[in-house]
Amino acid sequence: MSTPRVAIVILQWRRADETAACLRSVADLDYDNYRVLVVDNHSADGSIETLTTEFPDLDIHETTRNLGFAGGCNAGIQAVLADAAVDYVLLLNNDTRVARDMLTHMVDAAESDAMAVVVGAINLADDHHTSSGGRIDWWRGRYVDVLDERDLAVVSERSVIDVEVVSGSSMLIRAEALRIGPLLDPGFFCVFEETDWCMWWRRHGRRALLATRARLDHRAGTTMGKPLHLYFRFRNRPYFMARHARFVHWLTFAPYFLAEAVARVVGYTLRGRHAEARAVRLGLWDAVRGTHGPGRLDQFIR
Repeated sequence: MSTPRVAIVILQWRRADETAACLRSVADLDYDNYRVLVVDNHSADGSIETLTTEFPDLDIHETTRNLGFAGGCNAGIQAVLADAAVDYVLLLNNDTRVARDMLTHMVDAAESDAMAVVVGAINLADDHHTSSGGRIDWWRGRYVDVLDERDLAVVSERSVIDVEVVSGSSMLIRAEALRIGPLLDPGFFCVFEETDWCMWWRRHGRRALLATRARLDHRAGTTMGKPLHLYFRFRNRPYFMARHARFVHWLTFAPYFLAEAVARVVGYTLRGRHAEARAVRLGLWDAVRGTHGPGRLDQFIR
């Protein structure tokens, strides 16, 4: 019996060096039925030429403008789904380095549960973890990673565990779901779009799983930078809550969110981290205004 066909979509915006390192790790996967598509999110900095020099046969899709994580991934998803033989799509951040057996464990997890629409992997960085999979604390509107609550050794006692959401850095998605359901909401642009997508499917009776033996190194933030991440994080949280939380959750979320934003602005300002303080202020203001899409992207990048 043949193994399921997987299309790996790697999104990049500049940082061709990160993408190249990711591609080298992907080339060593022990899985035998996959293809790779790099989506260049309109880097316009010579990234494509750099990559094709080292990887002359690389399949690259270039967008005409920066579509963010959601839009860029959607462009890649639509491109690979033109192949009817694709069973799964793996969204993979370009700042990741995958373990050789990662994809095998993820596919095994997906194949073991027909109701699973998405499977995540354990994201590690040196001696700590980054976002892998977990739940939403609805009273505070915060993502809580499973490894924030349990040790890795305990989590790994079972090869597959049920979670509410998984990290967008390494999402194995059933192609069937992408063909019949929504793609990532471009209104988020980046941050919370994968969380929103996972919750949509949970409301429709499907499951998200975390393959605990599937591992990758993820050095988060090497592409976006902290100020831009903070801007989208504070701008998009109320949008996410408005789409998924119950009214009663807002009784605690709203004051908590405002207090957290004020505390961060004050804290960053006192420490001289004015770019971060400004990012939180602008994110909060744009959340109040109901701004979606790229928002103030051009103010944070050059």
